[in-house]
Amino acid sequence: MPMTGKGLSKLIEECGELVQVAGKKLAYYSTDAHPDRGRPLHERLEDEIADVLAAAELVIALHGLNDDRIRMRRSMKLDLFMSWHRETENNVHGIDASPALYVPRHVTTLEGDCVPWCRGCQWRTCNGKPLDWEPEGEGAGG
Repeated sequence: MPMTGKGLSKLIEECGELVQVAGKKLAYYSTDAHPDRGRPLHERLEDEIADVLAAAELVIALHGLNDDRIRMRRSMKLDLFMSWHRETENNVHGIDASPALYVPRHVTTLEGDCVPWCRGCQWRTCNGKPLDWEPEGEGAGG
């Protein structure tokens, strides 16, 4: 397959596929089943995220982009997104407001560091190391 624009066309294609699967997950948020009865939505989401990350790495390499600057920006954005997620007034009437629909998770960064990000997160350790973070609010794991 040709890599038009030194991988830019592949990055755009993979981003589009990720958007499609993410939209499907929002449409079927309370289930992991895809309407086509194929692979579960979480697997499709994982695959498309991996594909976007691979395409991004290709573009970084082929365009000689500054990887250190990109990593620093990614870290700053992750901190910002996590702070938004922790705001109790965020999405209080949306899909995240219903604990029955939400499965607590944690984030592992690309560097392998685990970062708890859910108010109801049930994990107390990650890779065998205790987390210095306590869940808060109703439905906190334990």
